[in-house]
Amino acid sequence: MKLVIIRHADPDYEHDSLTPRGVVEANALKDYLKDKRIDKVYSSPYGRAKLTAKISLEGKNKDIKVADFLHEFNTHIVQPGNPFNKYCWDFLPSYFTEQDEFYDASRTKDHPLVKEFGLDKAYETVCNGLDDILKENGYERCGRYYNVIKSNDNVVLLYCHLGTMGIILSHLTGIPFLLINQYFSVAPSGITVVNTEERREGIAQWRVARYGDISHLTLKGLEPSFSARFCEQFVDDTRHD
Repeated sequence: MKLVIIRHADPDYEHDSLTPRGVVEANALKDYLKDKRIDKVYSSPYGRAKLTAKISLEGKNKDIKVADFLHEFNTHIVQPGNPFNKYCWDFLPSYFTEQDEFYDASRTKDHPLVKEFGLDKAYETVCNGLDDILKENGYERCGRYYNVIKSNDNVVLLYCHLGTMGIILSHLTGIPFLLINQYFSVAPSGITVVNTEERREGIAQWRVARYGDISHLTLKGLEPSFSARFCEQFVDDTRHD
């Protein structure tokens, strides 16, 4: 089975929609996906994700099932030393690198900040929602791997958000979710592909084959949006905080 996780195209957050650039990105996705096999599609309930799915799947006659757990991981926190950033990623490095629990998946849930703002419960909600979908499609969670109920080569698309993508990948790989969201960036409309591997009959793990791929933009001569990144140098006039 193949999971294709797509971040929504360039967002208009004010109106929960897409910018004009985002519409162009979604149409580039449409051209990229037009000849690709797709078996099932799930989308976040947010407008920017649903519109990305609608545009990019135009002409493919696919039902888009809204899955609430795919919504933006918007459990807000108060970041120590950085009160203007309320999200549980993009911590200032001077703080993040001092938190040993953030680097250890077995200890992350015990960090005071995680417990105070309920990140552990929000994380669990996403993981449970994902596992429900995977079970529907033939793979049932068993500890850190999956029992194969019905082996298949289905292609399942998930349209969601950057923070949620980090949790999905954390759940499938065991990498702490705060670590993924702190150190890995996916441009709007970026494509991540995760495949099952059934090396012994009936037991599967997941392996990331592509992460944040923007081939669909490159083929159209489009530069990726700077969204989800920060300045390469302090003197840059790009995003600092």
